[in-house]
Amino acid sequence: MLANQALDAHYGLGGLGFANDEPDALVRFVSLFRSDHHVVYVTRGVSTASFPNEFALRIRHAAATAEQPLIEVAPIWPVQLLV
Repeated sequence: MLANQALDAHYGLGGLGFANDEPDALVRFVSLFRSDHHVVYVTRGVSTASFPNEFALRIRHAAATAEQPLIEVAPIWPVQLLV
């Protein structure tokens, strides 16, 4: 829960994303956020570390300033790369 609060405090609310339902997946979910004309992808999943967020990828993209929900307009390839 603290990780979610930290992400919301930094990026704002709205970390919608994509779930990975594969039973042995290390990355269970990729959240999307907007930040300074960038789309930020944050992995969440099973980790041996004490933090549930393993990786963040930030990409400059026009979707970050679009009025549509980010999950509808953001590029999908970063999610596929992270998963």
